[in-house]
Amino acid sequence: MRYMRTIFICNHAVGVLVVDLASGFALQIFPPNFSLPNASNRTRLRASAFHEGSRTHAPFWQIKTDGEFFMGKRDEWIAKYAEDLKTKCNMTPDMDLLTKVTIGCGPAIYNKDAQTVAGGQASELETVKNNFLIKKLGLADGPELMEAIDKVIEIYGKSERNKYRAVVYYMLAKHFGKESVYG
Repeated sequence: MRYMRTIFICNHAVGVLVVDLASGFALQIFPPNFSLPNASNRTRLRASAFHEGSRTHAPFWQIKTDGEFFMGKRDEWIAKYAEDLKTKCNMTPDMDLLTKVTIGCGPAIYNKDAQTVAGGQASELETVKNNFLIKKLGLADGPELMEAIDKVIEIYGKSERNKYRAVVYYMLAKHFGKESVYG
């Protein structure tokens, strides 16, 4: 996939915009809590609004374009997970945490079977509880763990076929306030 990275300044803050050159849509804005004036978090911004030296949302100036670059596979998955959080879970992702959770999943994100959580299989949910919530996050076993998993699966969408493991783990870490584990 081909992308363009643009550094811009808006309201005296510097940010980075990553644009998918194939679709012309902005994928990510860094820092994650940065938002352009008059643009909601769910709005995709057209890349044509970000030409060299343009002034679109005053005061907005593009100050540097790196040109085209290619994202690695992990970056592509992180962008996919961020899109799922935005569109399917109605959440604005903390990109730093999402990146750390994705790295924590290791090579599982590249395996078609291991990268997803089967929300309808009790054994799979037990594995999430034991291996992630208890071992990774250090939580004590109890009924609230399975309730949280069920809540996350409900938010993601029970009918959603691809419930990505990194997204489920991200939402569980946020739910329990265990972001510091990825410090």
